[in-house]
Amino acid sequence: MKVASVIAEFNPLHKGHEYLLREAKSRTGADALIIIMSGNFVQRGTPAFMSEALRTEAALLSGADLVLELPLCYATSSIDDFASGAVFSLADTGIVDTLVFGCENDDLALMQRAAALKEDAFFHERLLAELATGVTYPAAYAKTILANVSAPEREALTPYFSSPNNLLGLFYLRANDCLEEPFTVQLIKREGAAYHDAEMDAGAYASATALRASLCSDTPEEAFFQMPEAVRARMQEEFHKTYPIEANDLSGMLFEKLTHMSYDKLISYAGVTNDLARRILDRRDHLIDFESFIVECKTKQITQVAVQRALLHILLDVDEIPENPPYLRVLGLRGALGKELLASLCKNAAIPVVTSLTEAEKTFAETQNYQALRLLEKEIRADDRYRYLIRNRYRTQTKNAYQRGLIILN
Repeated sequence: MKVASVIAEFNPLHKGHEYLLREAKSRTGADALIIIMSGNFVQRGTPAFMSEALRTEAALLSGADLVLELPLCYATSSIDDFASGAVFSLADTGIVDTLVFGCENDDLALMQRAAALKEDAFFHERLLAELATGVTYPAAYAKTILANVSAPEREALTPYFSSPNNLLGLFYLRANDCLEEPFTVQLIKREGAAYHDAEMDAGAYASATALRASLCSDTPEEAFFQMPEAVRARMQEEFHKTYPIEANDLSGMLFEKLTHMSYDKLISYAGVTNDLARRILDRRDHLIDFESFIVECKTKQITQVAVQRALLHILLDVDEIPENPPYLRVLGLRGALGKELLASLCKNAAIPVVTSLTEAEKTFAETQNYQALRLLEKEIRADDRYRYLIRNRYRTQTKNAYQRGLIILN
């Protein structure tokens, strides 16, 4: 069986994503499609707009056969950790043949040349200089690459690096190059609105940014028509019951977490530098809400996104990012093909496959796999915190991670 894979957040899933999943199977000739997806918290350092359970269901209804969770520590970290965590996880499945991702452009050879650029001492010196100007890590990385290629390549690559999707694709390729047996790669050119386009255009695939804005506005109806028909009813059913969840929903939790926290404790969390820890301590008495506190803490050298991720890591106790993923957690599957994929995964995976949290915790404890046990417990606590956000905002009681189990669709 030929298996293709897509790395995703689906925050939320829209028609452009449905197009990507359909084309992933069609262009690769794959028999099955595996998605590895961020859980309840996402890479820009915020809660997911809707729960991992609802997004898993949407993915399965839109063409996925099996959905895995990208572990929390990778899903909420920098672009390089996000990409390597996802690619290495897929490699550890032992059953994926092809890595598929969307880009604004689809010149794979050009992207591979950029991804293969050697990171020597000069490269890192230039990268640090760019970061010191206050730009994001991906932007600094792109500028550093452009400074290290020929003029014709610079002219060709510059448009690529204006898009977050292309930059993320570059890091997927770099992670893929680290594998002993790299995946075959298939690029699919993005259709419709650009990644950050906030305008809702009925004649094109709208972006997730536009959908989030619409669903938080006074006129959310048009957003539902930018979702695949197969998922629309479920999204309407859950609207204002379990979502939307926004960054400021974390405000009370953050205030409680930061109260009386020491400098030494702060710097133990992933992404919290010495300078950021001092700024957090200096400004925590000014904390009104999550978003305004980010503005209080950011500087020219500490970007907004870096602050968001660091604060999220503090809230969720993320203090380690392993070089290699310690397990594969299955979120859901669809039909007989999904069951066949799961059986093949359990047989071929290079790391433990988690289908039952209770059994996994027991096994990790008995085998003294303490790193896996720590990370899984953090996932479970993060899920509890997300359920609290839903309950606090909508007074809706949802099942915990143990009760929910796998999402299985026919």
